[in-house]
Amino acid sequence: MTDPTPDPAGSTPEPAAADAPAAAPTEAPQPARATGAELTPATAAAPPPGHPPPGYDPAPGQPPPPYPYPYAVYPPPRPTSTMAILALVFGVVFAPVGIVLGHVARRQIRERGEDGDTLALVGLIIGYVQTGLLVLFCVGYAVFFVLFMGIMASSTW
Repeated sequence: MTDPTPDPAGSTPEPAAADAPAAAPTEAPQPARATGAELTPATAAAPPPGHPPPGYDPAPGQPPPPYPYPYAVYPPPRPTSTMAILALVFGVVFAPVGIVLGHVARRQIRERGEDGDTLALVGLIIGYVQTGLLVLFCVGYAVFFVLFMGIMASSTW
């Protein structure tokens, strides 16, 4: 390589020898890691531009920094009526008790403002359907028994 600046004596510099070894590429020096002792208030990271340091008021004529929106306050959830849950369970297990508990639960829900009206209603519906099916089964069994006994009594062996 040649140096583009002329020599003060006015002569031109000599070109580099062709047989000289090429210089090995050097790695960029790594920055020293901060251990904490080197960090002082002067060297610590500054706040982003346009924002004052934490704990300080903004400059005169500047708007205050944006603050997050406050969280919405929700009322506590209403409790679910225990009678309504029992009405649903007993509507499946033992229908007449489910019917009674369903009616009691719906009255309590109206008076106390609790949740669970749908549970009580479903317990009532299941209880009434199961009771209706049980009544149909009993009537069908009675009719079958009467007819069977009538056929057996009229036949001679």
